[in-house]
Formats: sequence, C-alpha cells, structure tokens
Amino acid sequence: RSSDLGPTLRPDFAVRRHQSAFIDLVELKRPTCKVITGTGDRPRLSNEALDAIAQLKHYREWFRSSENRRDFRERYGLDGYEPRLTLVIGRRPPTANDEVWTRALSGAEATVLTYDDILETARQRRKWVP
Repeated sequence: RSSDLGPTLRPDFAVRRHQSAFIDLVELKRPTCKVITGTGDRPRLSNEALDAIAQLKHYREWFRSSENRRDFRERYGLDGYEPRLTLVIGRRPPTANDEVWTRALSGAEATVLTYDDILETARQRRKWVP
C-alpha cells in the first residue's frame, strides 16, 4: 500500500523509461553534498550518498510488493517492477580521477550522477542541437 512508505517518504521523481510503461526512481540531493570521502587507495561513498542510496533501495523494496505495484499501475498507468535507481548528488571532486571515482562507487546499487555530470551531458548535447 502507498501508506507503507509513510507520509514523509516519497521519491523525488518516478521517471518513465523511454517508450515503456516501466519507471525508474531518481533521488535529488543538494549540489553541496559530499559524494565521496577517503583518500588514497580507499575512496568510498560519503554518508550522505549512502543514506540517499538506502532511501532509494527502500522505495524499490516497496515496489517489490505485487499489491503496491498493482495500486501504482491503477493510479498512474505505469509499472514499477524493479525500478532502476539513480542518485543525483554533489559535485565531482577535482581530485577524483576516473579510477578513484570507479572504486568509490563500486557496489553502490544505484547510478550516481553529480551535477557536474549533468552539466557536461547538457554541454555535449548542445553541440548537436541548433
């Protein structure tokens, strides 16, 4: 039931996949949130990022109930079966090269995007749009 999430637990966005009835869940956190912590050989996700991913996993768990999925489908006409999880949080630290970034995000169970990633994607697409 939708009340199982509680009155304060609502995903920021349920995004319909392109040409599909399935949804993905997106959680937004502030651009000022720290994404990774640790130095050297042991970078890891920050507590803010880990908390946000736990929140997304809680939402996904709600959709594992066939009754909840049915209620959601009847209300919105969309299917919430095993939604993919995306977290948008913080800025990419200048010291986080691709190797450090990959190690920090391994096992995250969600796609982690920074606001810098979104800006770069927009800049790349702008090159193709008049």
